[in-house]
Amino acid sequence: MHKILLEKPEFYAEFHIAQANYARWKEGVTQREIDEFVLRADEIYQNAHEAPGFVWRYDGKMCSPTIDELFGFNRVLLNMSVWESIDELKHFVVHGAHLDAMKSDPIWVEEDLNVSSVLWWVATGTTPSISEAKNKLDSLKSHGATQAAFTFNRRFQPL
Repeated sequence: MHKILLEKPEFYAEFHIAQANYARWKEGVTQREIDEFVLRADEIYQNAHEAPGFVWRYDGKMCSPTIDELFGFNRVLLNMSVWESIDELKHFVVHGAHLDAMKSDPIWVEEDLNVSSVLWWVATGTTPSISEAKNKLDSLKSHGATQAAFTFNRRFQPL
């Protein structure tokens, strides 16, 4: 595996990029399909842990009554992670097993025309909470990309 050599501005020493994304299981997904999804997710998580720039990943249950309650509907799948830079995160997202999994998502998850992914800056050494991720997703839905919550296509520098 070759290393990604990306130039990191000075602010990356003080800040990391957090990301959260969610999806919703399709109604009627079978246990076999869920098992296949989980196996694929485990492979992707392992790849993330080995990827340049990876810092942290939420390793609680992706799907739980607590997450469902926070989002206001059931069958929510939540993923959160923290990376050293936006470029390292984006490289991971658009290459390899992660890209393959995104292409197969329609098998397991409902299409969501609303915002389902968000980025934001966190101080180095801190990790986001589930409620913080939900607030960032809501902010992006309500206000569009801002300093507080943004996307790969509309980035902001940390304050």
